[in-house]
Amino acid sequence: MACRVKGNSACVRPAGTEVEYTLTVRNDGPSVADAFVTDVLPEGLSAISIAGEGWTCDDASESCSQVGHPLGDSTITVVALVVSNVPTGTALTNTATLSWSDSRSDSPHEDTDTAVIDVTTDADLQLIKTAIDGEGADISSAVAGESVRYRVEVANLGASDAVGPVTVTDRLPEGVSFMALAGDAATAATPVIELDALIDPTVVQGATLTNTATVSSGTPDSNSDNDTDTAAVTVDREVDLAITKTHDADAVRIGDLLPFTLEVRNSGPSEATGVVVTDLVPAGLEVTTLVGYRVGDDWTIDSIAPADAEDPLAGTLVTARYALSLAPGETAAPLVVTTRVLVAAYSEVVNVADVTATEITEEHPDRTPDDNRASDAVTVPGLAALVVTKTAVGAFQVGKVGVYEIVVRNDGPTADPGPVTITDALPAGLTFDSSPDQGVRVDGRVVTWTLEDGRALDEEVTLTLRVRIGEQAYPSVTNAVVVDSPTEQTDEAQLVDDATVDVKAADPLATTGAETAWSLIAMALLMLVSGGLFLAYRRRRDAVTAE
Repeated sequence: MACRVKGNSACVRPAGTEVEYTLTVRNDGPSVADAFVTDVLPEGLSAISIAGEGWTCDDASESCSQVGHPLGDSTITVVALVVSNVPTGTALTNTATLSWSDSRSDSPHEDTDTAVIDVTTDADLQLIKTAIDGEGADISSAVAGESVRYRVEVANLGASDAVGPVTVTDRLPEGVSFMALAGDAATAATPVIELDALIDPTVVQGATLTNTATVSSGTPDSNSDNDTDTAAVTVDREVDLAITKTHDADAVRIGDLLPFTLEVRNSGPSEATGVVVTDLVPAGLEVTTLVGYRVGDDWTIDSIAPADAEDPLAGTLVTARYALSLAPGETAAPLVVTTRVLVAAYSEVVNVADVTATEITEEHPDRTPDDNRASDAVTVPGLAALVVTKTAVGAFQVGKVGVYEIVVRNDGPTADPGPVTITDALPAGLTFDSSPDQGVRVDGRVVTWTLEDGRALDEEVTLTLRVRIGEQAYPSVTNAVVVDSPTEQTDEAQLVDDATVDVKAADPLATTGAETAWSLIAMALLMLVSGGLFLAYRRRRDAVTAE
């Protein structure tokens, strides 16, 4: 018996490949004989075929027979597969047996022969590595601060089994850290490994991260070129900045300083650099902060300029820069811009601030751009100077009606939104008669006017008060008026004024009102009593004379 490996006379064969045996049967005569050949393969060899010219063969039993084998030689060819899991260095001994019968004996004759194969191995492992998204599609870019998934596929293209353990070594590049395994193994022939890794938020924009993986096993691999593969991703930076702007509402007063506090937060996923805040301070607020000022830890004012050089009402543009990077989840130190409230700010102004960073571009916009702008409405209380004057119009005389004019004027600098209350507490000797003005109320001797809408700047109103003049007002009377408003008043305000007027005595026998009526009744009664007494006296005197 001889073995051949496709023309190679050496009986050395890698596991997983075919081997061919040639069995030569010779009949040296002198007669023909019935022959039977069996070639039962040893463990490690798997039969493929057995055949020979003139022979009747059965693959299943790995045997051949021939009736009347002639003198001379014949051959049988056996093809077998070296099983792929046979270890390197294994010697496989194949024994073939020939038996025949002739007249020399009642028992069959038998002859055997062997051939030995020395087994080698060659696994040819292949590794393919790709970066994928959550849906399994290939990707070529990833975002700093987010995870990236890598898929590693291993296949054995060789003839022999790869002796375990089969090892995959994945060298993550700098800036990438392992998170967890993901996915499932596919089949034993093609295992798939998926793993998630985190890209550091500080990895720079445009960096290329190359991940290299290598597969190996205990089995020789004649083709090492496909044992290693790489997956490269280009890093993009994306951020989610938010800005808030606040002020102390109780600190708003015309003429006073008003600081605004701005806070910037980065919700990631990437680190934010070159953070810049642009604050559009409206007309009516004067910026008192100066360029170069430190306006908070690590904040510096870059510039202060008119928002529009041709429009003084456009406001002032303040630009501030943050010196540090802003990590995901981090809030920068507060930025404080100080202003002074001017009269032009009345009654409300809106301060608007925007934030941006180097990472925010047209290609990679902020993830939630709506909160890149903050509007802070400032309600500015009025500051007014109400001035009241009170004048007595015409002569005042007991028993008659006197007239006062009350003038209320707002000298500003802003409107007084009101309500403005004018109160006149009438002194003794004066009582309310009438007023043609709307909104007047009388409670005893107290007369009140209420101007619900207040007074606009430089607006005045004249109120008229008519009073009845009694005896107590003689010979002069002083009447004061008081103005009150919830609006802050300047030092120029005059909220109290009075008018002193001389009062003439009542005309002789003048009748005015109830006092005159009672005087007439009293005089009539006095005259009646006097007349009765005089009549009684006359009658008594006449009676005495008659006697």
